[in-house]
Amino acid sequence: MSLSMRGTCAVLLCLGSTAVAALQATVPQRETVSYLGGPSEGPCGLPQLSATARYLVFTCIARDLVPGQFAGTYNTYRRDRSTGIVTRVSIDSQNRPESGGGDRGFVSADGNQVVFSSSTRLHPDVPPRPIGGPADVFPSHVFLRDLAASTTQLIARDPRGAAPPRYGARLLDVAFARSLVAFDASTDLMADPPLPFSQPNQLYLRNWQSGSLERINVRPDGGASAFDAYAPSISPDGRYIAFLSGASDLGPANPTGDSQLLLRDRQNQTTQRISVPYHGGEFARAYYQWGSAQFSGDGRYLAITADSEELVPGGAPDFLDAYVVDLATRRFELISTGHAGQAPDNASFNSVVSGNGRYVAFYSRARNLTATPQPYPAVYVKDRATGDIVNVSAALGEPHQYHVSDISLSEDGSAVAFSWRHRADEPLLGGRWLIYSARLSGAPLAPPMPVPVLGPRAAGMLGIGIVMLGLYALRRRATRRRVASRYPRAL
Repeated sequence: MSLSMRGTCAVLLCLGSTAVAALQATVPQRETVSYLGGPSEGPCGLPQLSATARYLVFTCIARDLVPGQFAGTYNTYRRDRSTGIVTRVSIDSQNRPESGGGDRGFVSADGNQVVFSSSTRLHPDVPPRPIGGPADVFPSHVFLRDLAASTTQLIARDPRGAAPPRYGARLLDVAFARSLVAFDASTDLMADPPLPFSQPNQLYLRNWQSGSLERINVRPDGGASAFDAYAPSISPDGRYIAFLSGASDLGPANPTGDSQLLLRDRQNQTTQRISVPYHGGEFARAYYQWGSAQFSGDGRYLAITADSEELVPGGAPDFLDAYVVDLATRRFELISTGHAGQAPDNASFNSVVSGNGRYVAFYSRARNLTATPQPYPAVYVKDRATGDIVNVSAALGEPHQYHVSDISLSEDGSAVAFSWRHRADEPLLGGRWLIYSARLSGAPLAPPMPVPVLGPRAAGMLGIGIVMLGLYALRRRATRRRVASRYPRAL
């Protein structure tokens, strides 16, 4: 199904317009808790919620999340939020406790599968790091942990099934429903044999069930782009991939050579440019995007954080702002505005969107987004259907001065999870980098007014009535013409 046919009405109309309750958020709950009780020592980050928010995956260097954890190594963990049980997933298939080491992770809807990256040799197909090799070479690889089967698979591979050489592969996004993983590599994996090191940076998409591999930043003739590409995001159905590149050889025009937001349609084998000024033409000042985009559940909306004064009519402040792009209309919507539509007075970061496109969460240093001015930077959630906006992290007070939250919004929009670095001088938690969550409750909206549907008999009678009215109108017009020709002054 094409994007133009998906979600045939905008979110405001599809969700209705009569709200009976404002958007609300619970007080943040600490998710990174020591198995001995109390807050973890951290630091922890990169939270990712499952579709219904039951499971949370994150990375942490703490020794106190599970018994027997070694100090000084980041690991990937899964927390069952209904039971509070934390499980380390960055571990090999032999479940050896010393085999840890994990970074960013993504969790399936049922919580059983976690895809994560690690620079540790968690699978025999990962080549050992050469002894005496370059000091800057710490290859990262992408793994799939099945918690029910207690297995760890290497899933980022070249077309011949081998692990990417030299720097390995870096995990960037996952679509569990299609068994797809997006990763980048500074290696041309499509060459035979793969080049040990090449520039520019290449993006790949692999199906870990079938083993198929394809290049994301591919030229119309099938060749590799001569320009860097990065920050891919996969639509849940696997058809579309949004990514960033300053390429001029992928199809869309890019005369300035600046990095642009591009959309790869895997079905039609086309690449289109999404970052275009609302007035057409080219940007007067280079488009800049913070991090990757994120798709809504149906693939129609993209949440992005960008710095540009030319994405929406009337302009936007000259700093990073949260936006939602409607891919059916190619229109940008400025999200990081205040409760009354006022422009923000500072920058926003790391915007994410719920599955239905209704809620958008982001971190902002703006103080004027709510009716009551906020004294500190905070995590906000905005309801696009009602315009309501809520400060989710208000109860945590002031964050560390250099902090920017990583944020995850569950697909069903019921919860938001975020990293939070406490102030260095804060009692008890000073300087700790932990993860919190809050439950969301939005306005139940009245559905759109239903359109009456006529039965066959009623539809037939209506058709006959329309025809009779038409004949009557024609007869009356002919009569008026005859009278006018015989008695010109009568009319």
